[in-house]
Amino acid sequence: MVGFSDIASLLFDSNRKITGSSGITVIPDLAIRERHSDRLGITAHPIQTGASITDHAFVMQPEFTLEFGWSNSSNAGLLDDFVGTSVTDIFAGNLGEGYVKQVYSKIIALQKTRQLCTVVTGKRSYVNVLIESVETYTDVDTAYSMIVSMNCKALQLVHVATTS
Repeated sequence: MVGFSDIASLLFDSNRKITGSSGITVIPDLAIRERHSDRLGITAHPIQTGASITDHAFVMQPEFTLEFGWSNSSNAGLLDDFVGTSVTDIFAGNLGEGYVKQVYSKIIALQKTRQLCTVVTGKRSYVNVLIESVETYTDVDTAYSMIVSMNCKALQLVHVATTS
């Protein structure tokens, strides 16, 4: 059963964020779910008796899925929408829809430009992360909010040198 402390930690834990190498930062209004996957790659060929097993297994790069939510009626959404709002916008009814669109644009920009990101979750921090996929939907219940599911992979970067 989900308790008050579980809900409070999801709503008020503000350390979660995604920061791209260009400085674009996305902070969720709500962390719905985080799934972490750490695996060990094990070779499929026969291993000689007495051989070091560690030579035949290696740590795979972590993969994780983030399900985050944003709402145009959140504190961040309300503040963001009123910055730069004109009287014309108010009379035209153009209030309350820009925040979620901006967040979605930032996430897609991080993915499309293949920026290495630093991701802080409730369990740990990841560096050198690429956003592999982004999924969201809009229906009658989510017209002014957004729930995004992102599959992410941490990369292992190495330095290479050539000699002659």
